[in-house]
Amino acid sequence: MSNTPWNSQPPHQPSWQQPPQRRTGLLIALVAVSMIAVALPATLLVVLGGRQDTQAVTETTVTITVPAEPEPSQQASAPSGASTPNPTATSPSGSGDPNAPFSAFPTSFGEYTMNGPATDTGARYTSPNTGMDFSVTYNPRADIFDYWVGKLHNPETHGIWTCGEVTDVGFVCYAKAKGGAVSTRLGDAIDEEPPTLDLLVTRSDEFMAAWT
Repeated sequence: MSNTPWNSQPPHQPSWQQPPQRRTGLLIALVAVSMIAVALPATLLVVLGGRQDTQAVTETTVTITVPAEPEPSQQASAPSGASTPNPTATSPSGSGDPNAPFSAFPTSFGEYTMNGPATDTGARYTSPNTGMDFSVTYNPRADIFDYWVGKLHNPETHGIWTCGEVTDVGFVCYAKAKGGAVSTRLGDAIDEEPPTLDLLVTRSDEFMAAWT
């Protein structure tokens, strides 16, 4: 038998205790909250800063300045000393610029007044003093001048005019004018002799001087 008393206690041994989990969890939670508290302002700053930058870019108005077109320069003046041709100027012989642009026939010249409407190819004038008619015909083809002259009998040159007789017509004068050719003739006067070639040349010069 054992000599150990029946009520004797076994030697004291330290009891095992479970680690305090609540404190550890609380500590972790505090650390997490602290990290969030620190990171949140920085995150907000970045987000708000990005929004402001985006808004600034969106609201920025780009202004493009387009250079104004240069104003048309004034028409260059003629060189010093250079004369400007005057297509309306004529000499007493009726000479003018044969290449001047076509213009409407004059309504009157000398003692003659237009009788009836004119066209782009002809007009008729009458003298109230003698009743004599003066007819003018214009052809825009300059080469027609040589054809007309070829039909004349005994052609004569009077200034810009080449004049002569045409069978069954009488005296006629031709000239180059307005980029083409012009023909003039006189009708018979009332109770007077038929018109002479010199008279036709004189009336043709008066007409050409008025045809601007």
